[in-house]
Amino acid sequence: MDCRLSKRKTFVELSSLYWCWPERRRSRKAIDKWLGTELTKRLVQIAKHEKLGSLVAYTLRENKDMQTMCKKVGFKVRTPVGESECVIEMEL
Repeated sequence: MDCRLSKRKTFVELSSLYWCWPERRRSRKAIDKWLGTELTKRLVQIAKHEKLGSLVAYTLRENKDMQTMCKKVGFKVRTPVGESECVIEMEL
């Protein structure tokens, strides 16, 4: 893998950062969480710019990492009784 930095960054390069990181100070999971949070924040910015009314997503009840990240970004997480999925919503 070529670890040289270029002026053009892609999501693939960012997600592969772990393999080029000096001394591997960060785990792949930490990089993935950071990338997921940044992409979600950008999605919210784009939705606001496009004047959408809301964003809605679904995730499994067991996916606590996703629920926590979405709460930090500003989403509300609902878990309907008897359902295997959570509803993640944000009014814009």
